[in-house]
Amino acid sequence: MGKKIDKWCLVLNANGLAVDLSKVSHVIRKVQNGRQSILDISTWERFTMDEWVKRGATGSEYLEAGACRFDLPEVAICNFYKGTHPVSISCASKQNVFKRDGFKCWYCGSKHALTVDHIVPQCEGGRLAWNNVITSCKSCNNRKDRMSVEEFCRQMKCSLPEPWNPNSAPWLFRVGHQDVIPTSWKPFIR
Repeated sequence: MGKKIDKWCLVLNANGLAVDLSKVSHVIRKVQNGRQSILDISTWERFTMDEWVKRGATGSEYLEAGACRFDLPEVAICNFYKGTHPVSISCASKQNVFKRDGFKCWYCGSKHALTVDHIVPQCEGGRLAWNNVITSCKSCNNRKDRMSVEEFCRQMKCSLPEPWNPNSAPWLFRVGHQDVIPTSWKPFIR
């Protein structure tokens, strides 16, 4: 493996609970050492490295090593129970919300003049809580004005926000904005 692999892989504990994120290159080493297996979430089948390589590449993201071509793993599962330590991401401050959302506006993707938008507005009792705030640029926040999030998303042709609490999966905080979270992870992080 000469080239650096920068993709993230979701790591599940032996009991199937999501516990961490690791770079794919790190996961491949652990699978080769027998500490983890690659999980094919379409079949829920576990694979050793040899078995995974023999499958060949079936997806769009793969690695070539000599004559071999195989899919990059998206989910790995520990073969032994891994003790975890509770981690807490403090409150839903502006900076923590920006970090969770990848420092970009949910609506337009801008990285400039950011602010926090309340899904349920403060004037209607909405609080500064993880599940009620998203990052928005000032321009979008001003254009949204008193529109509902649903109405504004229809107008902007963007998906509805799904804010999440990083305290439920603190390791996910490293990835940031939802658009980088692969679909294959969603059954394990909701």
